This record gives sequence, C-alpha cells and structure tokens, in this order.
Amino acid sequence: MLDFLGKMKDIQSKMEETKNKLEATKIVGINRDASVKVTVNGARRVLQIDVDDTFYQQNNKETVLNSIKEAMQDATNKSEEIIREEMKGAMPSIPGLNFE
Repeated sequence: MLDFLGKMKDIQSKMEETKNKLEATKIVGINRDASVKVTVNGARRVLQIDVDDTFYQQNNKETVLNSIKEAMQDATNKSEEIIREEMKGAMPSIPGLNFE
C-alpha cells in the first residue's frame, strides 16, 4: 500500500512538472501563406496573433478571419502532438491508458 502511495506521489509530481513545462512551451501556428501567425502555449492558451499588415489591408474580413482560424487550427494540432509526447513521458505504462 505504501509503495502504491509513493508511486502515486511520483506520478502527481511528474504531471505537475509536465503541466508547468507545457505552459512554458510556445507553439506557432501559421496559415498556408504564412501571413497569419498564432502563438499558443502547450496548455492551448492563445498568447499572440500576428497578421501581416499587407495581407490585412488587401483582403476582406472573411478572408482574414478564415486565415486566423487556419493558423489557430495549425497551432492546436501542433500543441496536441506536443501534449501527447509529454504525457507519454510523464505517465507510467498502465494497461488501458494510452496516449498514442
């Protein structure tokens, strides 16, 4: 029982460490022509949105918003992959619990 509690504390400590590492990790998503960049952290919080001035001035609102969504989706996809990889390293091998 004490061994189990010790392992649980180790897991909790690793999870907290992983959470802190993810919050400090910056991930940049871009749209297809790199005119919009969205920076998120590993906890998927939006930190910054950059839109190229020329792109913004030469396109309509719908195009700009679609490009922002595209860049945000790219950032989200990248952050999900990073989260998966970090969780693999933080969690012990438990049958039925798979982060792949």
